[in-house]
Amino acid sequence: MIALVAMAIVAVALPAAVGFGVVSLYRRFRPIEKEEVVSLATLGNNKQDGFFTFLVVGWVICGPIFYWLYSLKLFG
Repeated sequence: MIALVAMAIVAVALPAAVGFGVVSLYRRFRPIEKEEVVSLATLGNNKQDGFFTFLVVGWVICGPIFYWLYSLKLFG
């Protein structure tokens, strides 16, 4: 039971941490540009990346690694 909870936490925390690192590195070289025109469409836009951006980028990177570990029969 404890191992299952630990794997669930790692399945979210590790990709989020990896995604945060990759997106931070990407934003260092290509920052978010300011909008020159103010309109209703740009008023609601956030000027930073959200948690789900980090999570999805992390899942894209960590997904093949998780699958490889699963195919080695390390998780079941």
